[in-house]
Amino acid sequence: MSDLAIEPFKEGRNHKVIGQLSCPPDKSITHRALIFSAMARGTSQITNPLLGADCLSTMQVFRDLGVAIALPNGQSKSITVRSEGWSSWKSPQHPLDYGNSGTTARLLTGVFAASPNLIIEASGDSSLNKRPMQRVVGPLQTMGADITGETNGSYLPYKITGVQLKSQEHVFDKASAQVKSCMIMAGMNTKGKTTIKLPHGSRDHTEKMLELMAAPISSKVLEEKGIKWEVVSIDGPWHPVAKDYSIPGDPSSAAFWSVLGAISLNKSTYITITNMLYNETRIGFLKALKRLGVNYAIVEKMMQNSPEPVVDLVIKNSQLKGTEIEATLIPAMIDEVPVLAVLAAFAQGETWFRGLEELRVKESDRLEQTHALLKLMGAESKIVGNDLWIKGGLEQVTSFKYNPHHDHRLAMAAAVAAKFAMQTCTVEEHECAAVSYPAFYNCLENF
Repeated sequence: MSDLAIEPFKEGRNHKVIGQLSCPPDKSITHRALIFSAMARGTSQITNPLLGADCLSTMQVFRDLGVAIALPNGQSKSITVRSEGWSSWKSPQHPLDYGNSGTTARLLTGVFAASPNLIIEASGDSSLNKRPMQRVVGPLQTMGADITGETNGSYLPYKITGVQLKSQEHVFDKASAQVKSCMIMAGMNTKGKTTIKLPHGSRDHTEKMLELMAAPISSKVLEEKGIKWEVVSIDGPWHPVAKDYSIPGDPSSAAFWSVLGAISLNKSTYITITNMLYNETRIGFLKALKRLGVNYAIVEKMMQNSPEPVVDLVIKNSQLKGTEIEATLIPAMIDEVPVLAVLAAFAQGETWFRGLEELRVKESDRLEQTHALLKLMGAESKIVGNDLWIKGGLEQVTSFKYNPHHDHRLAMAAAVAAKFAMQTCTVEEHECAAVSYPAFYNCLENF
């Protein structure tokens, strides 16, 4: 890993931020398209996939199981996945490598646990091996999963011996899409009904993609004692069919350009972000932008074979103001909090982000590291329990050197802040941005 020097805009906040770009393909949907294509018997085409480090980890895992995955070549923007189906996977002769991908690790734990006769060992990099796996391993073990390791599977590395699981109902106290999807995918190869109940608001890409394939899945929202819950059930066994997917742009990545434009005071600022995924569980950042005073517009689009709607997002010159972002909004903007915190530092007045405990178990302790970035920028902030308070009113960023601790979202948030600094800033380990946005720094320099 190396350091990257980022030069600020010469005009500071008066810089005219203008242009049009298409964000990288969505990481969450790329992962799921790969998994469902590998489960299905036949040939699937995935157009416009994200070829970041995390998705490449998922691809390599399935190659190691015997699934044929051909990467794009020449002018092609499609991946071809050829599989003999879920039951045809072969136990690999060496440990699987999940890299730094928490999505790969957590989703595939459920898939492999419910794959009878499949035996795998798996590990990740030094960062992933420190991230908790018990939140998926524990519930799977209650279904009869055979997952072992030095920590009983609570952390990587682990060994999974696939068995026939027993269906049951799970209740979780956190709105986690990775946990929910892990249980859904395990239930897809389990006889009977697997039900997952958790607080409302987590990403629902798995459910939407399965519904499009006419899977026996149902979802509903309940309210009990003033708390909204979502309940998802799947009747197994059921396996996907081969199909074609087109991957829309990542709204989490769009948030960085939204903030870059919103910080600018130039009245000619105008950014168009094309073909962005528009999913209610992923656009919490738009609600946060509106509360922070950002002026934006949405234009509906069409994309063939996209599993979900797409739009163009237009960011215009804005008048920023402090606000409060309640805990119920956080699951729909979990990856965008760092860069939104950067934006809040420039708003007039105080901003509170409530209920950020889930940020502590991301690629880093994202809450503590966001606070550290704000302090380096010269902003006044503090952590109160799992809430983040930001004073606001920052006019120019203090020159800084920042280590994002291998967290791609933090590296990109720091780079956006650096464009409004007094002097050159440095982002250490900057290459981690390639996890979700390989071309990020090149795009940033184009503004």
